[in-house]
Amino acid sequence: MQWIRNYNDVLDNSANPAIRKAREVAMKLLNVGIGAVDPFELTKAFFKKASDLNFNNFSVIRVIGFGKASFDMARAVEEIIDVEEGVIVVPEGAGRKSGLRKIRILEGGHPIPDDGSVAASSAALKIAERSGEKDFVVVLVSGGGSALFARPAEGITLKEKQEVTQLLLKSGCTIDEFNSVRKHISDVKGGQLAKACYPAHVLALIISDVVGDPMETVASGPTLPDPTTFQDAGYVFDKYGLWERAPESVCRRIKKGMAGKIEETPKSLDSSLVRNVLIGNNSLALTAMEKAARREYNTLILTGQLEGEGREAGKVLAGIAKEVLRSSNPVKRPCVLILGGETTVTVVGNGKGGRNQELVLGAALSLQKRDVVIASLGTDGIDGSTDAAGGIADGFTVERGNKEGLDVVEYLSKNDSNTFLSAIHDALITGRTNTNVGDIIVIVVI
Repeated sequence: MQWIRNYNDVLDNSANPAIRKAREVAMKLLNVGIGAVDPFELTKAFFKKASDLNFNNFSVIRVIGFGKASFDMARAVEEIIDVEEGVIVVPEGAGRKSGLRKIRILEGGHPIPDDGSVAASSAALKIAERSGEKDFVVVLVSGGGSALFARPAEGITLKEKQEVTQLLLKSGCTIDEFNSVRKHISDVKGGQLAKACYPAHVLALIISDVVGDPMETVASGPTLPDPTTFQDAGYVFDKYGLWERAPESVCRRIKKGMAGKIEETPKSLDSSLVRNVLIGNNSLALTAMEKAARREYNTLILTGQLEGEGREAGKVLAGIAKEVLRSSNPVKRPCVLILGGETTVTVVGNGKGGRNQELVLGAALSLQKRDVVIASLGTDGIDGSTDAAGGIADGFTVERGNKEGLDVVEYLSKNDSNTFLSAIHDALITGRTNTNVGDIIVIVVI
């Protein structure tokens, strides 16, 4: 399947034949990466190998799922297991309102939780709470689940939770920091779903969108013990100056928790009843991309743990590409460099953009007049506040922008990377991919 809808338009923007070939290679590899983390296939592959599972020992099998990949994961489960009932929560507008037999499909807000998120989470909790010791609950966890599976803790309204989510999204905090707060203002995250399922057996299948794959961070870890504390949440509020900006109810809860006046999230769960399995991650995508690229190019996976400010990461990656041009280090040209991870953006302007688009523009500033292409996209098909999955740039991007009266530095200063890239037809459009393992990046050095 060709995920990049504007593939031909992007090729037609090439400054010369070498750049055209490099753009073609970059986009084909991004396509390979997305295809390698198909949730339906990953879920089927797990059950095919899981010879130790015997569902005949249980009276009822239920399914609870949430996240961008939950529909296709649930579709695979229904194909393999005799499910009694279930609920999954998918992003609103994902176009997944039917297609399952026993599992209800509900919609929630993303990246900001909404009334749908709360209602769907309550429905899922009811399924968890009526499960007994002879029952089996399959939990399908994927990126986006933190917003979709959300119910505010007592004393906090949905509006107040939404306000905090917005503040955190704009702060530039890491996903780990984000989730340490979310877990402590929720009654479903940080092991609390597994606790609600007790005494049923729980199998959680997890597709990670988090750098380094700490499973307790994916969708805020509803089926894993929570290593974070109210103290950690307070540290995030200190670091990003949120005490004066967040709703009073949220600040009050975190302060009470720090003082030991509110019970912590579960720090341990019965391992004989709860099993968590990672079935998909960024590394799978990178490995598939590397395998495809090495057929024609010297290829190196630089890292699967890229983090930091998007535009600054782009400058660093441009520096590596220039070193390849200068000295053939760390790999001889022509070559392909592959990376994964998830950068962040500290929002100071009111433009349209995303971390991947800022990354490639940051690189473009340092790559002028060089035969290098860099492409970066979110595997979920969404980059920031735009309809693009990411962007592509090369040594002639700045020049092409200048010819249109567009200055890269100015647009980056406004966090308006999408407007710039869309104007020169270099925003990458995939639509929703219904998977999510973070970001994938390709650098092609001719």
